[in-house]
Formats: sequence, structure tokens, C-alpha cells
Amino acid sequence: MTNKHESNTRNPPSTILPWLVAAGVLVLYLVTLNRWVTLGNLGQIIQLGRWDGQLPFYWPLYFVVTYPLSWLPMSWQPQALNLLAAICAVLTLALLARSVMLLPHDRTREQRLREHSPSARLSIPGAWLPPVLAVLVCGLQLSFWDNATAGTSEMFDLLLFAYVIRCLLEYRVTQQESWLTKFALVYGLAIPNNWAMIGFAPAFLVALIWIKGTGFFKWRFIGRLAACGAVGLLLYLLLPLLHSASSLSDATFWQALKANLVGQKSMVRNALALPKYVALLLALTSLLPVVVMGIRWKSSLGDTNAISIKLTTWMFHLVHGLFLVACVVAAFDSVFSPRKLSMEIGLRTSFLTLYYLGALSIGYFSGYFLLVFGTEPSGPRSRAGFLRRATNGVITVILWLALVGGPAALIYQNLPRIRANSAVPLRQYAELQAKSLPKNAVVLSDDPTELYLLTATLHRNKTVDDYLLLDTRLLKLAKYHEFLSKRYAQRWPYRTSTNNPTGLIDDVSLMKMMFDLSRSNEVYYLHPSFGYYFEEFYMRPHGLVYQLKTYTTNSINAPSSTPDEISENENFWKQIGTDVLSPLPGLVKQRGFAATLVSTYYSRALNYWGVELQKSGQFDDAAAHFQRAVELNPDNVVAQINLDYNRDRRAGKKSTVDVAKTIEDRFSKYSNWEQIMRANGPFDEPNFCFEQGRIFTKGRNYRQAVQQFDRVAALAPDHLAARLWLGQLMIMGRMPGKVLDLVAEIRAHPETFPLDQTNQIELIRLEASAQFASTNSQAADDILQAALTKYPQDKNLLAAVAQVQMAFGHHAEAMTTVEKLLSLAPDDPQALLSKGALCIQLKTFKEAVAPLTRLLELQPDNNAALLNRAIANLQIDELDAAQSDYEKLRTAFPSAFQVYYGLGEIAFRKKDWQNAIKNYELYLKHAPPNTEERRSISARLKELKDGSP
Repeated sequence: MTNKHESNTRNPPSTILPWLVAAGVLVLYLVTLNRWVTLGNLGQIIQLGRWDGQLPFYWPLYFVVTYPLSWLPMSWQPQALNLLAAICAVLTLALLARSVMLLPHDRTREQRLREHSPSARLSIPGAWLPPVLAVLVCGLQLSFWDNATAGTSEMFDLLLFAYVIRCLLEYRVTQQESWLTKFALVYGLAIPNNWAMIGFAPAFLVALIWIKGTGFFKWRFIGRLAACGAVGLLLYLLLPLLHSASSLSDATFWQALKANLVGQKSMVRNALALPKYVALLLALTSLLPVVVMGIRWKSSLGDTNAISIKLTTWMFHLVHGLFLVACVVAAFDSVFSPRKLSMEIGLRTSFLTLYYLGALSIGYFSGYFLLVFGTEPSGPRSRAGFLRRATNGVITVILWLALVGGPAALIYQNLPRIRANSAVPLRQYAELQAKSLPKNAVVLSDDPTELYLLTATLHRNKTVDDYLLLDTRLLKLAKYHEFLSKRYAQRWPYRTSTNNPTGLIDDVSLMKMMFDLSRSNEVYYLHPSFGYYFEEFYMRPHGLVYQLKTYTTNSINAPSSTPDEISENENFWKQIGTDVLSPLPGLVKQRGFAATLVSTYYSRALNYWGVELQKSGQFDDAAAHFQRAVELNPDNVVAQINLDYNRDRRAGKKSTVDVAKTIEDRFSKYSNWEQIMRANGPFDEPNFCFEQGRIFTKGRNYRQAVQQFDRVAALAPDHLAARLWLGQLMIMGRMPGKVLDLVAEIRAHPETFPLDQTNQIELIRLEASAQFASTNSQAADDILQAALTKYPQDKNLLAAVAQVQMAFGHHAEAMTTVEKLLSLAPDDPQALLSKGALCIQLKTFKEAVAPLTRLLELQPDNNAALLNRAIANLQIDELDAAQSDYEKLRTAFPSAFQVYYGLGEIAFRKKDWQNAIKNYELYLKHAPPNTEERRSISARLKELKDGSP
């Protein structure tokens, strides 16, 4: 990187030694290089192998650079990516060394008295120290070292950033405009690949104007730079073109282009929204020092007397010293370092560019002190006093000690962390999963990280073709099914319809697919999960994987673990306890991200197994697993709750957990209940099981809800609310006999289940519903009438009775009950809504309008009332009124097919054929398939289009 136009006064070692140091750092990187998949390169490996069947939307230049690596065997690709990152890191360090050597040292009066080289570059005998120190501090800084050995794309982005800085500095020295041409071209290429280059654009523009001076404002020069930058920006078009040409992508050219632009805009906006104190601290060790070194300060700042000049001089020394110390301290990950600040505010970025600017500043400021305090000014000299000589000596010694001590301290601090962040824990975890899977299994995962770590392991073991690996997040996408058909050929016989306008697969089809797979394959999940699949399947743990099995007919709960299953899993956890699990807490303390992640995985699995043991009555053994789960992940609050309950239970104490307080105090890091369970595993404490059951009910996962309420009943036999919820769900599940048994049990034990009037009403509702469901209508009527006779004025009872009568189709009786309720509470919202709905059911549509209108006067946003009134008005040919209600609903629910059906019918009756066609087409777009109504609308639409309505 030398240039023939540079001054010959430069000290030769400064040309070679930094390169030798960079080569030495490369050796260190190769020794500590990860030999397998890391969290940093996993995304790139997925992209290289097309493991998810998707094309990238971001990082086009990195895509081009790494594309040749896709030709390598997949088992080699992780190491190739890691090696590429190491090479980019060393090249970045070489550019850093060169940039430090190009920095001008004529910024202050004291520097100008000592440095007289034509370009103001440092030319003293120790000129090699600043670039070497900068390279060592930067190269051994934790974030830089970690990215250099973990195969991330950030190191490639930093290389481009370092190169454009070098171009500016080379131009300052040589005045060769070819450097500015390279600057513009590379900057243009870097922008589509790295949002940070957009954020730094104003700073680079100011620097360019500062260096170029008035020559910048020549149109020819500006046009040439703009043209070079525009050539680089053409890279924005690469990935959109690939998307538009690929059968694997549903995205159009413009959608793919917009995705990248919107993503970058979001990142820039987030950076600009940083808290002010964070932005200031980040700038303190990066941008501000660069600004200071870029200004050529006047000799006296307006002062002419000797004392003022001396004070000004020492002020410069102090400012330069503070910046130097701040940049060095930041490299050691102090509280105001970019790494710590990003963790504090939850940003997932390593801020390598800021560390690079900090290292550049270290090179400049160390050169400043080496020049000012290590040499005497030229010209007439005054004899330096003892204090001055002592200060010069101390500062010079400190700088030389820093050259050795700083890098040594960084290695001492960071080498254990780099080792702790190795890929070994990830590889061990994925290997254990692979060993637990039978050959030819179908493997599912909601967590792409787990799935693709396993995929990498299977590629490494050359057994990937023995498994069918499915990312459940993508199974709803029709394009993903096309990819699976190509990837697995006959093993994936499911074909999607070509007439699927949404590109999505419905839940019913996915469930059928799962049933088909389970009939001919062993199906496994990589982690505990829940959701609609688990309404028909239950999990059986085998180490770190979970076999899915179908429920037997009429069963609600999964069968308890067999003695063989318990023995198998206990042996598994015992075998890995010492060699695999025991080292993890120490690695986590060293802030190893990989160790931290797999610790959460092991903790979740241990918590799940502890719950299984507890369900089998083995509370003592379960306690040991809950305890280890907490040790591996102290943030696993679910395991901690289970452990606390387990201890209380074994001690004969009753659980006194305050669910609301615990959620507020301990679950604040999770945005919803689903995240809590996915990250930590299931609860087995009665209060939380009850809350979990309510969440499942809300999500319509009724079997899983029943299991939770049933578990509450087992753990807390006096928990009345759980039994009442059980009764409601059993009614929905058409199990009236079990509901009647439940009601009888509650009534038989008044000492255990004391009933207030509210619970009495709920019990009446359950009992009557069960009798109706058993087709014993007379018994149900007798129960309801007896209750009404006993409590004729109870509005809650009247509402419950009407609800039961409506649910089982006794509309006339329900109307009588609702009328009684309205006589007591004329403006009761539920009663008004029920009356409107009952009128529609009884086909007295005109009578439905008045109660629904009154309800809308009370609650203008009641969409159920609005829909019912629209239906009623449509049926009585009040088309304008109906259309007004449907239009309001369309604004609130643009995908509601019922709304488009109504609007289509109104247009049809008004003989407005164009709007009828439009709304019927929208109906077909959003309506469920294979219904009689859909077939009828399809036929009518065909007639309209044929011109024969």
C-alpha cells in the first residue's frame, strides 16, 4: 500500500512492521478460528445452501462475494465462511495501519514545530509504534476478534468502510483523483450492503469537502463522483432481479427492492432514535476524536502572550490525552463502550465501525504524544526544565509500555471469552439431537436456529438425506411446499393448488398433512411446543427431541411416561451431566453467546422433563431437574416457579403464588405468554396452569386447555374455578356425561367447594347445557325453570339461561327469557344484541332492527350489532341502510368475506352488475373453500361475467 509520491523521509520500519503485526494477528485468528457453524455465520450458511428454499433480500454484495463458496461441499462451508471473515479482518487491520500512517501530524502548533515532512506524516524514528498499537488494540478488541473468527458478514462490511477511509487519506497525501474515483465506487457498492454507510454519508461528505476544498464544487468533478457512486448503487437491483426470475420466490422485482430499502430505512431510523446519552457516549470514542484530528488548529487561538499560549498548549495536551484514554478504555469494553451500550439498550449490533474509528484515533493520539513529548522542536531551542524533561520521559515510557501492556491485557481479558464463545456447545447440542433421532424421521421445529444447527450437523455426518427437515414457520407458505417437493422428491408428495391466490396453506390442510406423515413416518419435534398440532398429537421426550404421537379415541390427556421412558431419559441426563452441562455455567459467565443459547435450550428441556416426572408422581426426582434448569439459565422463571412449588409441595405447604404480581415483576422481558412458554417450557404450578389453560382457551386450543385445568384439579383439589372451566370445555367437546359427573362432585362436597350465587349460576348453566347436549331437553328445562323460579329477578341468571337456550337452538324460549331481562334492564348490551340475533334466527327481521339500533346508540363500535343490523336490513330490502352498515364494516375489516357477500347482494339487487362482480370477486378471495355458499356465488359470478344474470 505504499505510494511513490510519498516523502522519502518516512522511517522504513513503519512500512513493513504493521503488516507483520497484521500477519501475526492472522495467526492468532487461525488458532482461535471456529471450526463449525456459529451463531454469526448460521444465516449465511442457510443462504449458501438454500436450506429454507428462500432467496435473500439483503446484503447483495456479500451474496456475490460468498456465492462461490456455495460450490464447496456443505460440510466445508462453515469453515470457509469463518476463514473469509478472518481474511477480511486482517485486510481491515492492514488498511487501519496504512490509514494511521497517512494521518497528518500538523494539526497543532506543537506538532508543526516538530514534524516537517511534506505530507505532515509522522516521520520520527518511532513512527511505527502508532499503527502497530492501533492494529493490536483493534484486532484484539473482543467484538472485532469475535467477528473475525465467527464468520459474520459484519467484518466484510467493515473492510469496505476501512477502504473508503484509506481512499480519502491517500488522496490527501497524493492528490491523485483516482483515489476519489475508487472512494465513490466502493462507497456506492457498500451502501446496498450496509445501512450504516447511509448513516455515515454526511460525515464522509463533510470530510471529502474538507480535504478537496473549493475544488469539490466543480460540476465535472461532482458528476464523475456521482456517476461512480451510481454504478455501485446498481447493486440494489441484483437481488430483486433474482427474485423476479426465480420460481422459489413470490416476491416481484419491486417488492424485493422495497424490502431492502424499507429494511435499511428502518435500521437508520432506529439508529437516529438512540437515546441522546447513548449517542453522545458512542460518539465520544469514535466520531468526536476524528473531528478533533481533522481540524488544523491555529497556533495561538487568538492569544499572543506566552502564558496564554502555554495554557492553550496544555489544554490541547489534555484534550488529546482524554480522547486517547477514552478510546483505549472503550476497547476494553468499559461501561461506555459500544458493546456495553448496545447490550444495555437491546441493540443487536457490534458497532465495529465505531471501534475502528476508535482504533484510528488511538493511532493518531499516540503518535501525537510520541511526537510532542518524544522529540524536541526544531529551530532555536530553549533548555527544557527538569519538570518538562521528566514529563516527556514519563509519557514516552507510558506509550512504549502501552504497546506491550495493552495488547497483553486485551489477550488476557478476551481470549477466555473467545474460547467461551466457540462453536463447541452448539455442535455438542446438535450432535445429541442427531443421535436421538431414528433414521428416516420427519423432524419439525418452530425455532430455525435449532433446525439449521441440526441440518449442519447432519451434513457434517453425511446423513442429511436420511431425514425430512421442516421449518414449521414456513409450512403455511405454498412456495415452501414447492421447495420441499424439489428437495425431497417423492418423500414430499404434497402439491399446492395453482389456484391459490393467497399463497398460504390453511390450518386444516396442514393438520391433514401431519396425520398423513405420522401414518408412514416417525415424527419428531426438536423442542417442546404447543399450538394446533398438539390438539391431535402429544409429545414423548427422548433426550433432546420429542416424538409426536396421536391421541387414542376419546382420550383427553396424554398417557403417563412408562418406566422404560423414564429410565431412558434419566440415563440421558445423567450421561451428559458432567461433560456437557457442568462446563456451561462457567462459559456463560465468560459471556459466551453460544453457551448462553444452548444453556437456555438445555434448561427448557430439563424443565419439561421435570414436569413429566412430576406428573408421574416423582416429585423428588423432578426437583433435581428443576434445580439444574435454573442453574443453567437463572432467567428461566418458569423452572424457578416449578421448583418453588415442588419444594412447597414436598414440605406440605400450599402454593401462594400471586400470578399477576409475578407476571409484572418477572416476565417483563417477554411480550406475551406464548414467548414465556416457548423460551422456558411448561408450568406445573396450579395458579399458572390455570392461567395457561385460559390462554389456550382464548387461542382455541381446547384440548390443551382441558389438560391444564385438569392438572390444576389434580394439584389443587379445591380449585373450583378450574373445574368450572373444565365443565365449559367439556360441553364444547361434547362430553355431557363427564360434565354431569363434575357437577355432581361439586354439589356433593360443599365444604370443599363453597358456592356463592355467581358460581351457583355457572353450575346451573353447566348442568342444563349437559342435559341439552344429552338430548334430555325436559331435564334441562326443569333445571332452568327451577332456577328462574328461585331467582326471578336475577339479571345474571336470566342472561345465562338465555345463553344456554340460544346455544342449543331453543330460540323461542330464549326470546322469552331475553324479553324478561330487557324488562329489568332495558339497555343491557348483551340482551339487546341477543334479541337482535334471535329475531334474525326466527326470521322476524324487521323486529331485529330496533334493539340493534339502540345498542349501536349505546356502543357505536359494536361490530357484531352492526353486522346483524346489516343482515336484517338486507333481508327486508332496506338496501341503502344495509349498504351503509356494510361499508362501515369493510373499513374496519377489509378481509371479512361476509361483508363482501352482503355488498355483492345489495349491488345485485340494485342491478349494479359492475359492483356486484367486484364484491363477489373479493368474497371469493377471502371466503373459506368448499362451502355451498361459495359455490353459489361462483355460479352467479360466472353468469354475471357471461352477461346473463
